[in-house]
Amino acid sequence: MTWAVTTRVSPDERDLNYASYFTEGEAQVSFLHDYNSHNTRRLDVDGMIDLLLKLECVQRAVQGEANRSVTERESMPNILVTGAQGFVGRNLCVGLRRQEAVVLSEYDLDNSPEELRRR
Repeated sequence: MTWAVTTRVSPDERDLNYASYFTEGEAQVSFLHDYNSHNTRRLDVDGMIDLLLKLECVQRAVQGEANRSVTERESMPNILVTGAQGFVGRNLCVGLRRQEAVVLSEYDLDNSPEELRRR
């Protein structure tokens, strides 16, 4: 016997009258510039590391590493970075490799699920 689970998705019944956004509405909005990759500052590896180091959770992790003994460092669990070939993942891996006693495992779309199980 085979069971199938089905889910019914209701249609979107909202009013899609876009006139209030294009012909009416606030004229001031038309003069604003959209935020996109062409009008923002792009970060290099060091810039991305500096940005990540501003996060409290990353600061705690780095500080915790500095306060650990060699024995504690050896017993640390591995750090797995998924999406390791993406922009954030790649830069995160660079920063983590700079830390001492960090066991880093990288995983991306090119890796198989079997590789993930071995890590």
